Formats: sequence, structure tokens, C-alpha cells
Amino acid sequence: MRWSSSVIAPEILGAYGLLVSTQTFAAFVTHQGMVQHAQRYWTPRTSGRRYSRLLLGAMARPTLWLVVGLAGILMLFTVTSGAAVGWGWWGWMVAVNLLALGAHLTHAALQAEQRYWAHFAVSAISSVTRSFLPLLLVLVGSATLATLGAGFLLHTALWLTAGTLFLHGAWRRIDAPSAEPLEPPQRMIGAFFGAGLCGWIATNSPRWFAALALTPETTGYFMLAANLSAVVPAAISLIGVGYTFPPLFAASRAGASDAQLLRVTNRNVVGALLVGQTALVALAWCGPRLIGIVVDARYSNSMNWLLAAGGGALATVSASFYGNLLVARKHEAACFWFFLGSTAFRVVLMAALALAFSEQAFRIGLSLLAWPTAALEWWLVQRWIGGQPNAEGAITDR
Repeated sequence: MRWSSSVIAPEILGAYGLLVSTQTFAAFVTHQGMVQHAQRYWTPRTSGRRYSRLLLGAMARPTLWLVVGLAGILMLFTVTSGAAVGWGWWGWMVAVNLLALGAHLTHAALQAEQRYWAHFAVSAISSVTRSFLPLLLVLVGSATLATLGAGFLLHTALWLTAGTLFLHGAWRRIDAPSAEPLEPPQRMIGAFFGAGLCGWIATNSPRWFAALALTPETTGYFMLAANLSAVVPAAISLIGVGYTFPPLFAASRAGASDAQLLRVTNRNVVGALLVGQTALVALAWCGPRLIGIVVDARYSNSMNWLLAAGGGALATVSASFYGNLLVARKHEAACFWFFLGSTAFRVVLMAALALAFSEQAFRIGLSLLAWPTAALEWWLVQRWIGGQPNAEGAITDR
């Protein structure tokens, strides 16, 4: 952080932050069904070769969606940032997304096998390469958007390589049938496309609203604050969701009731948000003391955005817990409506804050966004989880 803030101008960091935010479009939107499929069906007995062939057979249609969607995002980037970039960035986004998708699949497999230390190692490698490779290329080249992009592309390639190596044992497993019959991933890909698009918009909308409402320089301050505070919601999501989804799915298969699983999920959500909000407040308090040590003095204004940028990201965490609950109870179709309602609520609220023409209102609203979001998601999930089965076997609202 100290290095990047000293060599990268705020306006370049703002544009770079927007481009990097697109690297989750495959894993979270067009191909999210594949990640969810791995979470459900991967076990310590799964043959990596057989499972890879299954996924490769379903890649064509979602990859077409990916290519079309990223073209639209590139045009949106030109409008919001005002930066003139060529269509070569379109190919860059496609390559980065496919590499990141493979890495996310290895994460899902390691979590499903409950190999938490291996999962930690891959995450650490990803964090180190993401942080330092672009800056190393800047050191030998120049602090331009193209140099930073090349470094990030190399990071995603090494991230995927690390995850694949930690799963080396899966590639040697015999091609034996799974204990649970594998359904084709195409149905889950279609089921999660809409929900994933909603989630991706909700996750990245704070950055895009900041780029639209703020000057390029202030957007750079927001991006640095988002990068610095991202460790909090990322850790909460990786640790919280990673530890809770295997027991949740196991309890569901063992016959736990909807009400029992909902109570457990609610407890996990409240605990995750309390820990995350406390950590963000502590980070914001420490912010001014980081100037000159962690952050270069020319980015001192970014400390005013730590709580807001982190709060906007923290607001996405609770949806992962509730989404896994819906999947565990085989309510995949309900995920779209759940994520649509949650996303629409956050986007409308952030748009209202951005159009209020008050930086203070925008900061405060983002800082507290996680709590009304979780309350709305809890209310929405009651429509599918938490009721009692009627005579026809359907779930009725309480």
C-alpha cells in the first residue's frame, strides 16, 4: 500500500480499480453455477479429471455470455471514468475472468474437502501476487494503466496455478462414480446467472457510483480506501462462509429442519457483521495514523473513505450466507429473486445517496449499509425458509 500510493497517481488508480473490479464477472455471474456445483458435489473422493471434463462440456454458453457482458462493461467504464481505452482491454478482461474462474473453482474444492490450511495458502499466494506483481512491473517499466494491467493478468495466472497444485491429489484419483449422482451443471449455471448478476452489481456498485459522482482524483482516494479496507469483508467472507457452508450442507443432508438451519444462518450473519463492523471502525480510527507509514501523504484524503468503502463491501457478505442456505435446501430458483431484491435495495439506496450531492451523506450511508441489507435479506428468505410444510408439501410463510 505504501509503495503503490507513492508511485501511482490517484486518477490512474481510480481507473485501474474499476478495471480490476471486472475480474469476478465470470466466477460471480456467468459461471457462478459451476462454483456452486463444485461446492455441492465436490468431495475428497472426487476425480479431478472426470469433474473437469464435466465442467468443460458446459463452458460454451456461459463463456459467450461472458464475452458479451464484458463488452458492455467496457463501454460503461468509458462513460463513468471518462478514460479513453482501446478494445484490447476487452480481451484482457476475458482472459483475467477465465483464469480467476479456475482459481475460484479450486477454492471451492479445497473448502469442500475442509482443507482450510491449503485454502489459506492459496489465498495468501493470491494476495501477495495481486499486491506486488503489478508494482514490480511498474518498477521496471512505468506507472501506466497498461503496466498495471499486465501485472494483474500475471497474478491471476499464478493464482490458478497455485490452486491447481494444491489439488494435485485429485488429478490422480481413479475415475470412479461419485457417491452422489452428479447432475449436469447447465441447470445450475442458468439458475445462478440472474442472481450472480445482481450480486456482482451490488458488490461493485459503490466503486462505479463513486466514479460517476466524484472527480477522477477523489475516485482514486476511494479506490485506495477500498483496497485498504477490503481485507475486513474479504476475511469475514472467506472465513465465515468457508467454515459454515460444509456443516450447513451436511446438516441439511442429515435431515435438519428449515427452522433449525435458518436460526443457525441468522446467528452466523449477525456474528459476521458485528465482527466486520467493529474491525472497520477500528481501521478507520487507525487511518490517520497510517499516513506516512502505510499510505503516502498525497493519499491522506483517502482515510476519510475507509469506513464507507469497507461498509459498502461488508454489505455483500450476508447474501452469501443466505444464498448458501437456499442452495442447501434446493431452492436454487429462489436465489434469483432473493439476490434481485437485495441488489435492487442497495443500488437504489446508493443511487439516492450519490444523487444527494453530499459526500458526507454518501460516506455515512455506505458505512451503515450492511445492517439494513441484512434485515431485508432476512425478511426475503422467510418466503422460502422458515415456514412449515403444508398438505401439498410446499413451504408457507410464518
